[in-house]
Amino acid sequence: MGRFFEDAMTDYGDTNRIVAHATVGRSQTWISVAACRKQEGRWLRGFDDLVVGIFDVSKPFIMERDRGDGFERLKIKPGAVYAIPWSCDRFAAWNTNYRFPSIAVPRKWVRDFLDGAGVGSEDSVVKGSKLAAEDPVIAILIRRLVDAHTNSARAVDDLDDLYCDQSIGLIISALMRAGGERDIDNSRGPHWRIRRAMEFVEAQSQRRIILDDMAHAAGLSKFHFSRSFKSATGYTPHEWVVRHRLAKAREMLMNSNLPIAEIARSTGFASASRFGEMFRRRFGKPPRAWREAGR
Repeated sequence: MGRFFEDAMTDYGDTNRIVAHATVGRSQTWISVAACRKQEGRWLRGFDDLVVGIFDVSKPFIMERDRGDGFERLKIKPGAVYAIPWSCDRFAAWNTNYRFPSIAVPRKWVRDFLDGAGVGSEDSVVKGSKLAAEDPVIAILIRRLVDAHTNSARAVDDLDDLYCDQSIGLIISALMRAGGERDIDNSRGPHWRIRRAMEFVEAQSQRRIILDDMAHAAGLSKFHFSRSFKSATGYTPHEWVVRHRLAKAREMLMNSNLPIAEIARSTGFASASRFGEMFRRRFGKPPRAWREAGR
């Protein structure tokens, strides 16, 4: 995993330097931030992952890229999205230093995702993987993933895996649309399927919950499940699971004398500090203050 970045470090010494990284989700996606120096020219060799990242620069810069039949000069804007499909050899040069927060999704996971969705193809993802694309949704998703998973001071739990795989699905869908693929029907799935997924979450309150398991409980592919769930509830699966766990924790705060750390553990949070952070964000007060105010 992350072979693209590891190869870059091996082949080009300190031209690229990984300043933070993590491997997350059922998809085992490699998330990293690279610091790249001005480069007169280098080969970006083929690899097995779909790499999608953002050019973090303060002002536009020029990149030259080999198209196979000649070079083209591209003006890269700050925050531009860079997507490279698997098995893509490319020669490029750039005239500035920049940071590159990015993800590398295994090709097999992309293929499984497309098979589950029932539409689209690897070709549409490849067509949509273009240099300097302006897609604010992809940019926001990548920044959130990188910020969440390269902060070593924060505990990671199953909610992070759920959010990661859900976000990667949205990124692949955006690339498919950029490649000319028709949008996928987002009509509501049967509500009994959604209820079954909710019941599954209720029964697994202390255990790890991932998107695949919720989709399996509903009898849907993870792609169709995510869209049906959002359509039926107004929330993504990740948002709903967080709200559900926090509501259960609030009830326990009011109706029991359990320590806050025990409530955090029993409602599926990785740590009391992680629980406290999310509880305050949702209800406006930390758990202890909420408990004291209600008594």
